[in-house]
Amino acid sequence: MGSCDCPAAQMLTESGSCPGRVTFPAESAGLGGECFGGPCFEGVTDLDQVCCAEYLTDPANDDRSPDLSDVNISPNFGCHSPAAQFIANGICLGSQNCTFVLDNTHEYNWDYQEKYETVCDLDALSSTGLNSPAASCSSMLLDAHSNFTDCPASMDGGRAYELVVVGVCADDFMSLSFPYLGEFTFEKATLIQFISYVDCGIIVAFLYAIHWLRVKEQESIRQADGNVCTPSDYTVLVQGLPPHENLKSLEATLRAHFSQALSEFAGVEKKGEEKDLSIFDINFAVNNRQEINIMKTRGDLARLKDKLENEVYWMKKFGKYKGKVSMQLTLFHVGLCSCWFVSHFASSPANLPWQ
Repeated sequence: MGSCDCPAAQMLTESGSCPGRVTFPAESAGLGGECFGGPCFEGVTDLDQVCCAEYLTDPANDDRSPDLSDVNISPNFGCHSPAAQFIANGICLGSQNCTFVLDNTHEYNWDYQEKYETVCDLDALSSTGLNSPAASCSSMLLDAHSNFTDCPASMDGGRAYELVVVGVCADDFMSLSFPYLGEFTFEKATLIQFISYVDCGIIVAFLYAIHWLRVKEQESIRQADGNVCTPSDYTVLVQGLPPHENLKSLEATLRAHFSQALSEFAGVEKKGEEKDLSIFDINFAVNNRQEINIMKTRGDLARLKDKLENEVYWMKKFGKYKGKVSMQLTLFHVGLCSCWFVSHFASSPANLPWQ
């Protein structure tokens, strides 16, 4: 059932709107309104045809899409022939065009094509609960396992049959023209495989290029750092300074020491040549790492103190503080006894009571 094109009664008018209009006569129809004067809900069919519907799909469940089930192609199992699918496949697949008469008494024959497997699907037909078809898999009747009980009656009292087939034309080959080279024909499957390999190769080359750029970047950074002189190249950090009375005397001592060391170094590196090496500046900084650690420890103790004070407050409020204090005192005494025992017998293990 269904239609390849939108029926005339459901097509858009010349003004580009649906024939009917939406009305909201009562709350019972307020979920999506009703159509007056013809279909009024514009939508698109499964075959991308613009068409108008008279109802919405399921407005009660918030599905307000136009209901085009009467136009969209779908099987009608009350007027249905499972054999039609296999007949259409056998006759049409692999052909640029195909035509066959729609007659339930006509025997349809086709040549088996391995590429399209144009045979009868015995399992699919038998799963309908009907008998298996005739032995031939390249010859069938339209009446094979058919059900025409609900087909509409024709004007002459006979049966009216309608077969709707949706086909997609596809070419297995593609022709490409190149300047000065002419036209070449490629198989699409082979061309797609070749393009996939080229795509993979480009990705690999791109990743390798990124790696190469990173290596070159690091080399350039090292080279630039070697060609540029910065304060860090001639700055020495000294920790653990010797005892001193004041910073001025310490600075004089350090300047004399490093001046002598630089003079000896220059004499070793450049014998017979004078080289101007001197101390440019000396700065002192206080290492307050220990103070920072102490402040962090103080913060931890402050948080612990606040936590304990909060626990004591609530234990006092609910009358559990005395029992908690007595238990902690008991554990404290046990701990003191253990410490005394260990300190008393640690120096002479032979005096331990269990030896």
